[in-house]
Amino acid sequence: MNLLVASVKVPQGSFIVGRLSGMLPRSSLAVMIGAGVQDLTRETFEQVLPAWAWGVGIGLSLAIALFSGPAP
Repeated sequence: MNLLVASVKVPQGSFIVGRLSGMLPRSSLAVMIGAGVQDLTRETFEQVLPAWAWGVGIGLSLAIALFSGPAP
């Protein structure tokens, strides 16, 4: 992947911002769930992940997709 990014001359700052914005929501969700789950059941999953987190996650995903847009 890094060879591909270097061959098309993607600016390093854009690469880092894109990489972090892509990893941050998923990593945060995994940490949040992992920190509160003792048994993997539906009830514990619903307790650990509040309803607002779904909306925030979907909103952030859409914002990132719209912000990044198609390549020039």
